[in-house]
Amino acid sequence: MFVSGVTDARAISAGGDHTCALLSGGSVKCWGWFWHKNSLPKGIVANAVASGYGDTCFLLDGSAKCWGSNPHRNLWSIKGLSNAKRITAGLNHYCALLTNGTVKCWGKNDQGQFGDHSKESSFNPVTVDGVSSATALAAGESHTCALLSDGSVDCWGGNHQGQLGDGTTVSSLAPVTVSGITNATTITASGNNSCATLEDGTAKCWGPNYSLE
Repeated sequence: MFVSGVTDARAISAGGDHTCALLSGGSVKCWGWFWHKNSLPKGIVANAVASGYGDTCFLLDGSAKCWGSNPHRNLWSIKGLSNAKRITAGLNHYCALLTNGTVKCWGKNDQGQFGDHSKESSFNPVTVDGVSSATALAAGESHTCALLSDGSVDCWGGNHQGQLGDGTTVSSLAPVTVSGITNATTITASGNNSCATLEDGTAKCWGPNYSLE
């Protein structure tokens, strides 16, 4: 089935109960619960989009605008994201990758999703400690991972099901290195799982390993 009215999408992001598409001109269209009647207001050009459980953030030049689960379901601005080039969404937190390889996160931080040695939530972007060469990001329900320029992966936040890939189930308020990965090329995360593709085309995953059998 084709989504009506979406013909020139260049990126797509699925949230908990809605989906958004970034179109070639920088506009955004969303559909699903509540979002069927919403789109990014005219005149705003987005560079990237990431959908969380009940809201979505659009990356602009130097800032982000988020829309959804605030009480009035209207747009609110996230400042302090100069030179941000990518954005990822967890359940209730967001992280942006800056052009200098650092990472900033905002939203809920009850399990260390910000990686700043705290559990203090904030809608002002907070810099992740010790990450300076990230090339990609992926966020799960309560954890975040960064692919680094040397092919290794660092993760931080909730770890009750091994989401951080460090061989423990101890949550971490700061980035820890995923064990046994030195040549990753991409990363992805969903729920409590994370995966990395490697240079040889294989993949490694960590977190819970539920079976459908």
